[in-house]
Amino acid sequence: MPNLHACSLLLLATSLASQQVTGDQQELGSSRPSLFEKTGRTQQFLSAAAAGLPQGGTLTMNSISLRYDGPTETTTGIAHTLQNISIRVGATHRSPNAVGTVFADNLDKPLTLAFAASNYTIPIDSSNSESAQPWGASGGELHFPFAQPIDVEIAAGGSLVIEFAIETNPAHLPGDTQLDFHEIAQLGHIGTAISEGLSCGYPSLGPVVLTEGDYDVGTSFTISGAGFTPNMPVYTWATALLTPPTLLPGSFCWTYLDVNTGGFVQLNTTDATGSFGGDPPFPIPPAPGLCGSVLYLQSAGLRPPSPMNSIGIETSNYRTIRIGCRSSEPLPGWYVTRPGDASASIGSISQGGFLGLRVQ
Repeated sequence: MPNLHACSLLLLATSLASQQVTGDQQELGSSRPSLFEKTGRTQQFLSAAAAGLPQGGTLTMNSISLRYDGPTETTTGIAHTLQNISIRVGATHRSPNAVGTVFADNLDKPLTLAFAASNYTIPIDSSNSESAQPWGASGGELHFPFAQPIDVEIAAGGSLVIEFAIETNPAHLPGDTQLDFHEIAQLGHIGTAISEGLSCGYPSLGPVVLTEGDYDVGTSFTISGAGFTPNMPVYTWATALLTPPTLLPGSFCWTYLDVNTGGFVQLNTTDATGSFGGDPPFPIPPAPGLCGSVLYLQSAGLRPPSPMNSIGIETSNYRTIRIGCRSSEPLPGWYVTRPGDASASIGSISQGGFLGLRVQ
């Protein structure tokens, strides 16, 4: 039987220039490591209602601020400099309930660049407080002024979107900062997918299996791959359990799946670059009982035998998919991020709620 899980959804506390909009201000261990700690891309979504526009309307933005949330971790780090930082803003017709892990699919149109800087220094939190720092407190707030006001038109059922793209320096030292992040009631679980494990180290370029979709009951996702031998068949399996990593004889390739709990799901032929896939979609049945269950995928391709791979098989890493179920309750916000790549197209982590944010 699959294990069922639920995730805590976390609430944003937002302040607008003309009004104060607050959510659950309880401090429940809800600080989150700073999104400035490493290179990556993050999208944050705030429902029109949570932004103070339940009937929709225009929000004029002059700046945004984030705030630190203690205790000790925020005072023991060091100031650090980002190679590049950019912040873009806009709106989408999607409510936070409908946000997925594919960044482009979450947007109706390109966002507007609101803030950009190179060699930007992120200070540490100067207060060893047990709770979030007050807005505007010296040393407790990260403030990003825009070069000019930006008007964002938000539909009644849509969301405000704020996107961060961060590039750290090669010699970057994390500052151990924590940012404000508030918890609310459990309202469901949105499906996620991450890559794990090792692919063949030689002689291939390191085959990988990839997926794209929403990963919720009643939806579907696509399976693709790259780094395989060109013009060869590739087989993909899906299972409910893993086995201890096993090295295939005569190769540097690993297998991870328990084939007794699943089976073969897709056959493709790689193109001239060693890539495959995208079709057909892999359906997730509309069965609520699947919510929170886990599915594992791994691909294996054929290749000519060689001294370093006498078995003639090359394997990918594996993909862990946690199946979600959308809540029927309206969500105030959502947070999707991809550490390690500032221009990534797919977020490998999807978390409910929002970093504490002030819009002026």
